[in-house]
Amino acid sequence: MGTGATGLFATLKSRFLFYVDSTNQHGVHSPFVYDLITKCFYDRKKKPHYSDIKKLQRDPSVAVSLKNAKLLHRIIAYLQIHKLYLATQTDTATRSILSMHPHCTVSDTGLDQARWDMIWIDLTTSIPTDTHKEQLLDQLHNDTVMVCHGIRTSDACHDFWQKFIASHRITVSIDTYDMGCLFVRKEQVKQDFFIRV
Repeated sequence: MGTGATGLFATLKSRFLFYVDSTNQHGVHSPFVYDLITKCFYDRKKKPHYSDIKKLQRDPSVAVSLKNAKLLHRIIAYLQIHKLYLATQTDTATRSILSMHPHCTVSDTGLDQARWDMIWIDLTTSIPTDTHKEQLLDQLHNDTVMVCHGIRTSDACHDFWQKFIASHRITVSIDTYDMGCLFVRKEQVKQDFFIRV
């Protein structure tokens, strides 16, 4: 079998193992994570910007799937994100999706000059160095969410994700297979969640 078949098998195996390990809201005992999943991740109501997101998905350079683009849109609204930092190179369409909420300011400069509510890392474009990872962790406050896209795109991306969730500073990680969310909530016991969306 060629590399293509081997890669396909590895992807199918990875998805199967994720499915076995993952749960929905019924397997979650953290009130914060339960609310996030039920009121945001599983919110199936149509949102006003969904048609704009669908149009942006026609751009061949967009890295984020339609399902994940809608999820990002809901996360920004639910967590009331006002300041969003782009930690890696981000395609124009994804940047537009991230900046659709009128109350959300998106920037790729000034990491150490503001308190960020959300930090976006697209691992499909580049993987931050360990030094950059520590700089990003330094900018997290109790209500910041760090969203990593492409956590299973390659072994290197998954290794980077694993290093992040192993950090003593991270108290909550939510793995949705394609994306992951990280929090440093001090009132939360350290837990890792695998959530089907």
